[in-house]
Amino acid sequence: MSEISIDSAVQITIESASGKPASFNQTEPMRARLEPVFLDGFQQGRRFALWILPPTGMTARGSLLCVQPFAEEANRSRRVLVAQACRLALSGWTTLLLDPYGTGDSDGASADATLALWRSDLLRASHLVRERSAGPFVLWGVRAGALLATELSLAMDQLVAGILLWQPPVTGAEIVDPLLERSDAESAEKGETHLNLAGHCLRRDLVDELRGLTMQPAMQGEHSAPCPVLVLGIRRIHESGAPSPKPLALITEHWLEAGFLAGLRVVQAEPFWFSLKPSTPLAVFDATETFLESVDAQA
Repeated sequence: MSEISIDSAVQITIESASGKPASFNQTEPMRARLEPVFLDGFQQGRRFALWILPPTGMTARGSLLCVQPFAEEANRSRRVLVAQACRLALSGWTTLLLDPYGTGDSDGASADATLALWRSDLLRASHLVRERSAGPFVLWGVRAGALLATELSLAMDQLVAGILLWQPPVTGAEIVDPLLERSDAESAEKGETHLNLAGHCLRRDLVDELRGLTMQPAMQGEHSAPCPVLVLGIRRIHESGAPSPKPLALITEHWLEAGFLAGLRVVQAEPFWFSLKPSTPLAVFDATETFLESVDAQA
């Protein structure tokens, strides 16, 4: 799955936006710790995951579960997601990136994956993250992952301290339909049980369920503490003061109406999930870190 070869003993040095190595003890550069693992306790086999941990000895500040994009967008995004998580690790945040059943290096075939299995995987992963690190727990959904993070926020109820949504779609159809247009048209016409979607053989019912997902959150309960939410838009060209994209504004409105402390921010950066060229969207990183500062302050 991964475009990045990771060894379990690797530690990487992260540079700040200024290009100078950040320092933990003023003499040694800080190092985020990368820990690739196969996790047990999931239905139908093990799941591959990557823990990105703070430097040894640093006080835990909080944790995130990164719900990754779908299909080829996941492959193109992974480098950026790891880079962001490494920057966060230098501030004490622990991040878990999980390959759900039948994806990446996890057990199972994509042809056997179901949405119910993916939901179960993410719920268990959320509990593992919270068990490993003290402090506020944040759901971080990227593109199609934002749809699943929205569902997961309901299941986690009061356990989520913040929700971060990177360039979320209004519905799953926005992600899936362009892939369907390039899929095996003959299979689609025959009504077969599986479809070839961007090189992935998936059950037709899974594809239909993914199309039907929406960014409509559940209403917060009367006694629920308002949870902060950041809808983060990423545009290749965005001038300061320009109107926000209507789909993102609509998503933000839905979260506000459901009782969340939702805000919308749009930054100018390369849409990395589309690009084959490596990029480092510093504006995205900075906006994310500012949001987490506010989550930590409210915890």
